[in-house]
Amino acid sequence: MYYRLYKSRLKCLIRNYDMLFWSFAFPILLSLFFYMGFYNLSKDKAIETIPVAVVGDYTFSDDLLQVMERARASEDTPLFWLIKVNQMEAETLLQERQVEGIVYTDEETALVVNSNGYYQTIIKAFLDTYLQSKQTAKRAGSLNQSLQEDVSEIMADNRNYIIDGSGDNPNTTLIYFYTLIALACMFGSKYGFLEMRNIEANQSPVAARLQAAPVHKLKLLLCNLTASFTIHFLSILLLLLFLNKVLMIALGGEILRLMCVCLLGSICGVTLGAMVCVIVKANIKVRSAILYIVVLGGSFLSGMLIVDMKYFITNNIPLLGFINPSNLITDAFYSLYFYDGYDRYQLNLSILGVLTGIFIVITYLEIRRKDYASI
Repeated sequence: MYYRLYKSRLKCLIRNYDMLFWSFAFPILLSLFFYMGFYNLSKDKAIETIPVAVVGDYTFSDDLLQVMERARASEDTPLFWLIKVNQMEAETLLQERQVEGIVYTDEETALVVNSNGYYQTIIKAFLDTYLQSKQTAKRAGSLNQSLQEDVSEIMADNRNYIIDGSGDNPNTTLIYFYTLIALACMFGSKYGFLEMRNIEANQSPVAARLQAAPVHKLKLLLCNLTASFTIHFLSILLLLLFLNKVLMIALGGEILRLMCVCLLGSICGVTLGAMVCVIVKANIKVRSAILYIVVLGGSFLSGMLIVDMKYFITNNIPLLGFINPSNLITDAFYSLYFYDGYDRYQLNLSILGVLTGIFIVITYLEIRRKDYASI
């Protein structure tokens, strides 16, 4: 009997295209927009060899040229590609953007660029450091002749002038995708809300017929909620698969722990919707509005639109973060990615489980003795 009710409810939910869109399609579409808008912000720009035109007395500037040739952007990549030309050729190369700048190496070193950009800043910073070190060496030599050294040796420590920071730095933009998954979990509240609406006899003709059916109301509700959870959890798994395999977002290697968060988050979302539907004594539109405020407001406070909002709540109103399911789900993902231990992860799951239990108890207490004078 239970399986037949469960199977019948699954068929009904599969035909509810509006619910399928919000649970399956919308989170995926939103993840695409997040990917285009946020994900590339975390990728460090690769350091490439910078073409630089050199004009002037190469003999006079031999030290500078040696230092520039030894400078490395990475272990296998030189920082500068020096092109020795005359002034007219250098200006032509600069106008055609074949070089990023012109270094004049006469008695006074000078730099000419035609724009202010990433590579121009590197060239200027390098030349400033070289000139300061050269001046320091000359002053040291004038004070004590034994300190006089070749300028190229003094600058030897700068050959690895740029350190490529594109290694295993934490990806802070993942917080947006964590909040997206949390929002998708909270979309389960629409299913819980729908099931409670369909079992309240005064809300629709379908609910009135179900109330008169020879099936215990709580048993029927449990079957319906289980079917809703099944559909919703499948949508969460599809979202995780899309993020990891299509968008290639590294959510972390703890796949089973991630799925545990999503599992509990989905149950919490469904039970939240059911609770809001039964405790708010108003018409359906008002109930729906309150549910949307709770879900979307919780997502905002968990850092979905402004990452700093999450940290503000954590530092100033920590209690609000502990009673916000979206924040708990986001923080559980966050702890798996940024922390080696599982204490914070387990704390978030424990609180989320307690909240889910509270939602279930409140819902049960509200509906167990609810009767209707006439339907």
